[in-house]
Amino acid sequence: MKKRYIITLLLAFCMLFTLTGCKQKVNKISKNINKALKDVNEVVTDISVNDQNVLVYRYISTVSFITEDTASVSTNILTLDNNFQLQSQTTSDTRDNVSREELFVFKLKINKKICKDIVEEKDKVTFKVSNGNIKEVFDNQDMNALGDASFVFLFTKGKIVSMECTYQATSGRDVKITCTYQY
Repeated sequence: MKKRYIITLLLAFCMLFTLTGCKQKVNKISKNINKALKDVNEVVTDISVNDQNVLVYRYISTVSFITEDTASVSTNILTLDNNFQLQSQTTSDTRDNVSREELFVFKLKINKKICKDIVEEKDKVTFKVSNGNIKEVFDNQDMNALGDASFVFLFTKGKIVSMECTYQATSGRDVKITCTYQY
């Protein structure tokens, strides 16, 4: 149950954190989230957890808007069983009366004060967040990292097209969160 809660929070974080507008500045990422909410048609979130380069968990979610308030949501969860085989569980449904704002609501706290090694380019923003600040960024007290979390945002024509976050959990497992966006 706790694992599902954490994954749900990660998914919500990814969707909210990465649905940004046209400014490629760290301080503007959080502020421009709502601008992209009205334009995005599909968000694919891929969360993978590796233990010594072996995939032990993967969560893939696709949210596709059919109309302004109807979305198709599909998820595929892969887990490594006791026989070291990946087991898959897939769900898919259509949700009516979906508010984009409600679907992607998740508190996020990011600013230059907690970021380091910031590189702001025309179509790319990269930065790192220390393990001491990762709980603040994710707004999740259960988030723990051994070292820095690295973030990469890619933009095309001022709109975000992908986000990647990588870090090593305190368990020693490598976590990679990738989100891609279609407009």
